[in-house]
Amino acid sequence: MRGYSPRNKKTRKTKGDENMKQETKRKQENKQTERQTRWYDEDLPSLIEVDLEKSLSHEARKWALDFSNPEHIGEHTWNEFCGLLIQNAGDYRVRCILAIDCFDAKIGLSMYKTTFNAIGVELELGEFTIVAPDRREDQAASEDVKVAEAPGMEVV
Repeated sequence: MRGYSPRNKKTRKTKGDENMKQETKRKQENKQTERQTRWYDEDLPSLIEVDLEKSLSHEARKWALDFSNPEHIGEHTWNEFCGLLIQNAGDYRVRCILAIDCFDAKIGLSMYKTTFNAIGVELELGEFTIVAPDRREDQAASEDVKVAEAPGMEVV
């Protein structure tokens, strides 16, 4: 029978501490994952001067007024560059209903928010916005593989 030694106690304590740290880390990662499924105003970055000027330009505000017109309720637009899908929800409210999980989408949302706020239209996020993983690079890579594997003319 093996006897008790302080060394075993120390080893057990260290393993217990490591397990606790790992569990805490897992919980934090889960919270981050949960948080990433929805974006809120506080998740949006501050705009640099150039983006702020574009957001407040006459053209941007004119487009936003036309898009948010109550007569256009239900209309939506897909911004492929940013990975954002926004929809006119009526009563001078616009909703982001889909955002690709990338930094460009957050910048784009921040720009939309600035533009719509400038004309008195509310941009709704949070529970209205689904944040989807960015699979655009995966699709581009798989298309490259398909092109590389495509049979071609053989030179004899």
